[in-house]
Amino acid sequence: SGNSFVGDMTEDWSSLEFAGVWADVRGIYNVQIFYSNPTNTQATHNLVVNDQDPQVVTYEPTINGFESVKTIQVPLQRGNNFLVFRKGDNDILVDKIIVGDSK
Repeated sequence: SGNSFVGDMTEDWSSLEFAGVWADVRGIYNVQIFYSNPTNTQATHNLVVNDQDPQVVTYEPTINGFESVKTIQVPLQRGNNFLVFRKGDNDILVDKIIVGDSK
């Protein structure tokens, strides 16, 4: 958003971290990832939430800029949380994330 994005996560140490993700109560939350994957193949990230085991996030190829949204569910603790998107297979461009209400 704001005409910026994060990409070029091609090195093994590459990551994108969102710190200070606040949750009023512990629970499962929807996270929307706004992205672009301009390749002809799926891409992945390994998402780590609060140092827990990673979950694989898979992104389908896109041709429409940042209008593509991937919604996943993640467990958040009450208070501050952090989400770390680590390099997976292939590279995508991340525009923003939106954390929704708990389920």
